[in-house]
Amino acid sequence: MPNILRFLTRPIEIIVAALLLAMVAALLLEVVLRFTTQTSLPWTSEFARYAMVWITFLGAALAIRDREHIQVTFFVMLLPKVGRRVALIAIDIVLLAFVATMLRYSVGIVKTEMAMRTAALEIPFGLVVLAMPIAGVLMIIYLLADIGALLRDDDAARPSEEAGPC
Repeated sequence: MPNILRFLTRPIEIIVAALLLAMVAALLLEVVLRFTTQTSLPWTSEFARYAMVWITFLGAALAIRDREHIQVTFFVMLLPKVGRRVALIAIDIVLLAFVATMLRYSVGIVKTEMAMRTAALEIPFGLVVLAMPIAGVLMIIYLLADIGALLRDDDAARPSEEAGPC
């Protein structure tokens, strides 16, 4: 399973990095144009905003994979190993329910928004919000893999636990 997750994760990391680079380039172009020619391009700020949406959702999925979201682990880390595993599985199940709900509603939002077009780029707005269901599917995959690792007692799958209590 870790090889499959690595195969899935690497392209996401590349996409996030490329979007971040493209966003910075677009905003830099905008700043340079405003200061040198007092003009601006209509698409740069819109592109940067939509790239940030994708970066946020894909980054959230990557954070779930590594259990790097903001969390208070003090009490969980005080539990014995079995209790800690049970607590972490319970947390993953609650997250799974939340993400499944987000996924369910985001699919409807994407369908609705496909009819609308963005102002400057003139692309279907559904492509912008498509980041939600894609990230939702990725989050579910990562959460299920995490639950599986916890059930197998696979300590290698728990990178953030090594840091100790927060």
